[in-house]
Amino acid sequence: MFLLMLCAYSLMPAAFFMMSFADFNVSGFRRAAAYAVGVVFWAGALLGTVFLAVLGGIRKKDKRSGSIKGMPGILSFFRTKQGKLADRIMIPAVVTAAAVSLTRAAEQPVRFVLWSAALFLIVLHSALNGKNYIYMKG
Repeated sequence: MFLLMLCAYSLMPAAFFMMSFADFNVSGFRRAAAYAVGVVFWAGALLGTVFLAVLGGIRKKDKRSGSIKGMPGILSFFRTKQGKLADRIMIPAVVTAAAVSLTRAAEQPVRFVLWSAALFLIVLHSALNGKNYIYMKG
């Protein structure tokens, strides 16, 4: 279930990556990609949230999970060994994507790829520092 959640949420950064190839102003593949971006993004967000809710429900039913305290994964940093690694990679990736976007130091397709990588790392950070992952590992 955890892997399904990660795969579903990974569709969101995949949609950002697809934006590099999308264009509503032309016909053919690039126009289809432009429509697919929204479908892929929202499918990932909705499916990921469903899997997350199911995982949270399983964890909350188990009385042992009451010992897992703290903030949600998105707001938690360096809580697990794997989360520490993800955070060490995510923080510079997000800073780089933001800096390149704000300064327009690269073309738009490159910025989409940078934000795609940053968003994937944010998803990974959230999952690996979250209560469900801590519960699963325990």
